[in-house]
Amino acid sequence: MFSIDFELKFTTRFGYQNWITDYDQNLSIDSTGNQGIVDLIYHLNSSTSLDLEYHYWNMDYDSPVSGYTANQLSKEARKVFCIIELEAVIGYQKREFDVAGLEDIEVIPYSFTLNGRTGSGKTRL
Repeated sequence: MFSIDFELKFTTRFGYQNWITDYDQNLSIDSTGNQGIVDLIYHLNSSTSLDLEYHYWNMDYDSPVSGYTANQLSKEARKVFCIIELEAVIGYQKREFDVAGLEDIEVIPYSFTLNGRTGSGKTRL
């Protein structure tokens, strides 16, 4: 990940991941994948932020599993209350499969996360 802060209100993050799974004795299906991430984060104040996040990834599998290309756009909201952090995410993803005859999918991914820590920061939940 690479992050750039523009003033105190804006942060931009860029990321890239690459996966290579190569099983030694054909115990499972080998795969390769690439993922790119771009985040535009607006800090409303020191404890609240809004994030617009875009993901692109491409996965290739050995037969018989189909590879795919996916695009996802998500909106994230984060709020910190002393030792508690809340995060809510909702988005839209379109996944297009490489094998003809497989129906492409469109889904609405979402998550809700609650993190806690002690006042010293040494213990997290």
